[in-house]
Amino acid sequence: MLPGLMLALAFWAEPNSAVTPERQVLQKKLKHDVRDLLFQAANTVGPADVRSLVINQLKAQGKNLSAPSDIPSYGSIKNVTVATPPGHPELMAITTTLGITCGEDTSLYLLRKMNAQWTTVLTVETNGYPEISGAQGFFKYAISPSAADGGFFVVTANVTPWCSSMWQTLRYQVHRVSGTSNRLTSLSSDIYIGGPEYTLFADSNTFTLQYQAAQRLDPGILLRTHIQKFRVNEAAVDRIPPLALQPQDFLAEWLSLPWEEAKQWAAPGLQPWHLQLLQRDDVHTEIAMAQPCDKTASRTVIAINVESTDTDEEVYFTIRKDGQKYFIESVSLDQQPFYCPGDTPAERQSAPFLQPPR
Repeated sequence: MLPGLMLALAFWAEPNSAVTPERQVLQKKLKHDVRDLLFQAANTVGPADVRSLVINQLKAQGKNLSAPSDIPSYGSIKNVTVATPPGHPELMAITTTLGITCGEDTSLYLLRKMNAQWTTVLTVETNGYPEISGAQGFFKYAISPSAADGGFFVVTANVTPWCSSMWQTLRYQVHRVSGTSNRLTSLSSDIYIGGPEYTLFADSNTFTLQYQAAQRLDPGILLRTHIQKFRVNEAAVDRIPPLALQPQDFLAEWLSLPWEEAKQWAAPGLQPWHLQLLQRDDVHTEIAMAQPCDKTASRTVIAINVESTDTDEEVYFTIRKDGQKYFIESVSLDQQPFYCPGDTPAERQSAPFLQPPR
C-alpha cells in the first residue's frame, strides 16, 4: 500500500502546498549536497560501501535519515539507495529521497564506470517547483538490458505529492542511454493511491506500468486496473497490448482513446458508437453484464446501460480475446446477441496485476 495515511497525517501538521522561493533554493542545495557526498564516495570505495559511508558522514554532521514514521518535512533526508542494476555491472544507480510537506522528492543518478571513474550518464531530478506537486513522489525506475551496441533505456515514474485526496497524477518518462542520454517521451495518467502500489518493469524493448484508477464506464464500480505497455523504439515509444486485463476494462479503455488510436482495436463502422459513448459528462453509463460466450471466454458480450438527456438504452458489445489482445467485433442496440445467452454480472473486483517476466 502507498502511504496515503502518512499524507493524511502530514496534512494536519503543515497543510501548505506552496513552496516558497527560499525553500526551493534550500531544497535544491540539500539535494545536491547529498548527491555530491554520494558521488565522492562512489570514487572512494566500492559500490557496496557507498551508502554506509555517506550515512556515517551525514551522522558526523548531525544529520540522520528520518524514520519511516516521521511526518514528512523540509530539510529531512528520508533515504539514499545505491544499487548495481541487474544485468548492468558497469552501472551504479543512486537515489536520494528528501522530505517535503505531505510527501517526498526522489532523484535518480545513473553512473557508469569509465577510465576508473564513476561518471554520470543520466540525471532525473526536479527543482524550483512552486507547489509540492512538482516533486517526484513514490518514485520508481526500471532499466532495460543492454542492446548489441551497449545502449539501453531507463523508465522513471513518480506520483504527485499532495496534502489531501487519493486521486493524483502518475508521471513517467523514457530515456535512451548510449554515449549520452536522450529523453524519448513524457506521459501522465490519473492514479488512485489508496490501493495497491503501482508497478513498473522493463524488458529488452518494452516497459509496463500497472496501477489503479477510475472505472469511468461505471462509477459504481469506481476502480479498475489500468495497464500501459509500450514498445521502445530508437526515437519514440508505441503503445502495444494488453490495453486491459478484463473485457469490461478494455471497453472502458477503448472509449477513452482518440478514434485514430481506438480504430485499430475495432471492426470497421464502429466510429459512431465510439463518438456517442466517448466518456462525456452528459452521458451516464453503467455496466449491466459481462457474459462469456464460451468456456474459454474467447468472446464476451458487455451490456452497457446508457442514459443521457435524450436517450435511455442498452448497448451490447461483443469483444473477442486473442492472447493479450482484445478486439470489438460488433455492437448491437437493445438486442443481446443470440450466440451469447446469459446475464453474468460484471466483475466488480479489479483485475490482479501481471507479474514481471522472469
